[in-house]
Amino acid sequence: KRQILDNKLKLLPEGDDFSVSSSIGMLGGLQAQLSAQKTNLIAAQVSLDNINKQIGAAGSPTGTSNNEEIISLKKNIDDLWSKYVANGSNDADLLERINGLRGQLQQKLSATSQRTSGTPVGDLVRRKMDLEVQVDVANQTINDLQTKINSINGSVQSSASKQNLMQSMQNEIDVARQDYMNANRL
Repeated sequence: KRQILDNKLKLLPEGDDFSVSSSIGMLGGLQAQLSAQKTNLIAAQVSLDNINKQIGAAGSPTGTSNNEEIISLKKNIDDLWSKYVANGSNDADLLERINGLRGQLQQKLSATSQRTSGTPVGDLVRRKMDLEVQVDVANQTINDLQTKINSINGSVQSSASKQNLMQSMQNEIDVARQDYMNANRL
């Protein structure tokens, strides 16, 4: 009986370096970081989408055609005004056309000033590049955190299996010890 007990004691590893509770604590922290990074990623992606829309609106071809229309309207107004003055400034129909073109010109100028009063395109492009870097960093951080979480999960599962095995071995040792003590009493 003593030899059985000694053999079982040799199978039991020295010390217990399987710290499941600390690994579970680390998992909680990593999962919190992962959640925060996912939130940061979503925020950066939404901001990036908004910047892309602003850049698209600022760089739309309507700006060029609007400038051409303004130049054309101004030229027509100048031509008609020259005709109006040359004819003695008595033509009411011509004056009405000039005033109508001036109204159109005022609308075009107003629309142009509203569109250009926003953030300059260069600033939007710089902001876009910053957001793209944020998205890339967040994606990489999420991947790294997920890898760590998976690794710790594997270690926890392995440690739990080892602890179950050690508990089973400890139970066998206790039974063998009890058998040895009972045998010595006889």
